[in-house]
Amino acid sequence: MIHVSVPCQCGADISFASAACPGCKSPVSRALRDDLDARLEYAHTEYGEARQRLRRSTMALFVLGAIYVVIALFLIYALGSEPAASIDSLVVTLPFLSNGVIGLMFIACAAWSRRSPTAAFSVALGIWLVTQTLMYVTLPALFLMAFLSAGGIAGLFAKVVLLFFLSRALFAARRVDEIRTEVARGSTA
Repeated sequence: MIHVSVPCQCGADISFASAACPGCKSPVSRALRDDLDARLEYAHTEYGEARQRLRRSTMALFVLGAIYVVIALFLIYALGSEPAASIDSLVVTLPFLSNGVIGLMFIACAAWSRRSPTAAFSVALGIWLVTQTLMYVTLPALFLMAFLSAGGIAGLFAKVVLLFFLSRALFAARRVDEIRTEVARGSTA
């Protein structure tokens, strides 16, 4: 079993199981948690690989969210050259507005993944699955029409790739949490 700890300012060893320093009883700071992560990443190869995959996934989720927001803003700007007073213009811009909200949620999940990666990627995957399901349930013709053009097929392929990406990131986050739990259990034994 791998034992990973960092020294506190008082000299006591802080491990993953510690919420506070056993010597001076001060709460474990974010910097000490980061040091624990770095030491475990160095000592445990599988943890290091999972953390690296998680970092890449977090950056990709942030970029994906930014792309969603930029495209939504561009399309709202392009379609919104007329005043948005009529209900028809609201119906036209609502899907683009919802994509902007999805993008903002992805950016928030990317920021949240530093503190709680499993929860953040679970929420991101859940948001994406719910919005895609609602879109195809409310407008089933979109799904059928996607097979009629190369762009539609490319869009469906991109959605499958995104589903794979989010699932893989969630599995990496779960593995990181499992290894942390194993190391914390080993340090208390």
